[in-house]
Amino acid sequence: METVSKSKLITSALLLGAALTLGCFSQITQAAEPEESAQTVIPSTVAGIWSSIDKEQAVLAQVIQAGKMDVVHEHAFAIRDLVRALPEHYQELTTEQKQKLKEDVRFIDILATRLDQTGDAKDKAGTQSNFRKLEAVLKSIRNQYRIVK
Repeated sequence: METVSKSKLITSALLLGAALTLGCFSQITQAAEPEESAQTVIPSTVAGIWSSIDKEQAVLAQVIQAGKMDVVHEHAFAIRDLVRALPEHYQELTTEQKQKLKEDVRFIDILATRLDQTGDAKDKAGTQSNFRKLEAVLKSIRNQYRIVK
């Protein structure tokens, strides 16, 4: 009877240890992953997407100016999500234009991550610098496909 109790105790201890270990690894993995934004609503038209980008861009500028670095990622990732939707909404693009747009989307992804990182680090100057780059890429995309602000 005593062996069964010891065996159950050892099994329980091993299972508890494994569960705690997996829980720790899960937290480490989650901490290493970049923050994600809340679900971004994607409008059904190019004009609607650009309108949403403009709104998020304006709010992001205000957030940075006010020094609210802890919410920079929310707006940066919303812009990223909106820009990611553009290629499927631009139906009339040539193959070369689609490729260029996809490259621009990848760069917006990088800039959103950089904005998140500098915001989390409370690096206002770095965040402003990344925001200016984001604005330049957005302006380039808009100009390239004749979407006037």
